[in-house]
Amino acid sequence: MTQPSADGRPIAPTPQQLTWQGLEVGVFFHVGINTFHGREWSDGTLPAASFDPTELDTAQWVEVARSAGARYVVVTAKHHDGVLPVAPRGPPTT
Repeated sequence: MTQPSADGRPIAPTPQQLTWQGLEVGVFFHVGINTFHGREWSDGTLPAASFDPTELDTAQWVEVARSAGARYVVVTAKHHDGVLPVAPRGPPTT
């Protein structure tokens, strides 16, 4: 399906967009510091040092997503709470 652009030329999905559409089902994981404090939301005041998920089984998350029919997953690396939930390679930032 195409539609005209502002200048009248047709707009069509790129091959990459068609591939993405073909995947159909995906899962987004939003993991932040609030996850490990039993909160749905946080306001950026939780201490970054309290993020230390020693028993996090992300392979299990992917397996559950796969068994539900997902063909891809997206992990939000830094959400609204301001903490990057990965091991730092330099000075910690929030």
